Amino acid sequence: MLTMIMSPRDPDIKLNINACRELLDLWFSGRLVENIKIMKAIKNNGGIIFDIYEDQKSRYLDNFEHIKEREEGRLEFVIE
Repeated sequence: MLTMIMSPRDPDIKLNINACRELLDLWFSGRLVENIKIMKAIKNNGGIIFDIYEDQKSRYLDNFEHIKEREEGRLEFVIE
């Protein structure tokens, strides 16, 4: 398992677990989101951390890069 971090692009934006789940559901395909079992909040609603299987890391990052290229102005978050 690998730990990923989802945080807001703008530090003034707060992302709690529910908001992060909604964003993941909106931007990523169902299978990728369904494989996230545990999410933990970062202090002060600064985003979340979540675990994914190692073999899915490139899929998440490739999807995120594709989304960034296509929808840069609309994204409120980054994934690392």
